[in-house]
Amino acid sequence: MQQPLSLSETGSLVAVVWTGTKRLIWHRQQIGGRPSGILILAPEPRREPSTTEAGTDWIVGLPGKAAGESELIRHSLLGLVSLRPALPALYDLFPALQEIGRFTTPTIAPDDLGRRIAGLAQPVLLIVDTPGAERDVLEAFEAAQGLERIGIIRLRCGAEPFFEGAWSCEEALAWLSARHFRVIARNDVDPEWPEITLEVDFQGRRIASLEDAFAQRDAALTETRKGLAGLQAEVEALRGEVAGRTARLTEVEGALAQREADLGGARDALAQCDAALTETRKGLAGLQAEAEALRGEVASRTARLTEVEAALAQRDATLTETRKGLDDCKADLSVTLRMQMLTQADLRDLQERYREADRQRQAQADLLQKLAPRLQMVRHQLTQVMDPPPLELPNGRIIISTSHKKKKRNAGSKAERKS
Repeated sequence: MQQPLSLSETGSLVAVVWTGTKRLIWHRQQIGGRPSGILILAPEPRREPSTTEAGTDWIVGLPGKAAGESELIRHSLLGLVSLRPALPALYDLFPALQEIGRFTTPTIAPDDLGRRIAGLAQPVLLIVDTPGAERDVLEAFEAAQGLERIGIIRLRCGAEPFFEGAWSCEEALAWLSARHFRVIARNDVDPEWPEITLEVDFQGRRIASLEDAFAQRDAALTETRKGLAGLQAEVEALRGEVAGRTARLTEVEGALAQREADLGGARDALAQCDAALTETRKGLAGLQAEAEALRGEVASRTARLTEVEAALAQRDATLTETRKGLDDCKADLSVTLRMQMLTQADLRDLQERYREADRQRQAQADLLQKLAPRLQMVRHQLTQVMDPPPLELPNGRIIISTSHKKKKRNAGSKAERKS
């Protein structure tokens, strides 16, 4: 049964029609009222401007999934246009139906459609009279988020699918019911193409919105509970860790107390060390004073050593001169020995004695180097060596040195002179 509609002057009208201007005029008469804005989407430009009211926005195109072009099929039945080929059910209704041509029309993308609907005043009354393309149009409005602005929908659709991929009337109503639109009027004058009027169920939409919100909150609550369970497990683990660390803290505190005690003992030992260090420093001061005294004594002894070294140098010079005299004596002794070489045996004996004397002189020379105070004695000994007494040989002979002979001769000469 058809129920007349009334559209307030504050609302808007959007019509998607493919059956020509006559069908549009019929829908407009059924609605009545004077809308503040009218948007018409049709596959072809309007042919009779007088058939629409002033201020009508006529858009040539088909709402679709993306911008582009769509091919439409024109049939022999006056005003019948479809997006897809007809099914056998349609040919059963119209046995003489034929395709008489095809043409293309622009496809309006959801974004563009959404911008055009957003500029219309609410509530919006939507007329959909597109045989076989109801699903494409309604899904395009949903993708453009236009269903949220629509208050009433007037839908003309087939009682069963008459075109490939089309909905039946009941499938279309089920889809709209899931979007919270409810049937308020139905015209079954043409039972194969009923006209159905639906209005938005604001309460149902609100309930659904609340249910969605509750579902989201339940999901969030479930996640929160899961997170809380995880946190609780983590807290329990932390508590166990804290308990373990508390036991460890007790051990550490005991060790710390022991170390404090050890530190006290170390401090006492350090105090004793400080006292011992003070005494050591005092002793060191005494040792430093003693060292200074020793340094003075060493300096004095060094000066004395310098003097001794100078005296030794002087004595070395004297010894050198003595050795020179000794060499001279050795030369004289050689001459004497050659003169005294009377026999071979006497010579060997004399040589042996000479070697002994030479060894003695060498020993005396060594003593001269070591013992300076005995130099005078050495000189006396050297004098004796240089002027030896008469030597009595084992055979009873007496060897008189040349110097004695000279002395005797000199003494005899003097006696003769005196006599």
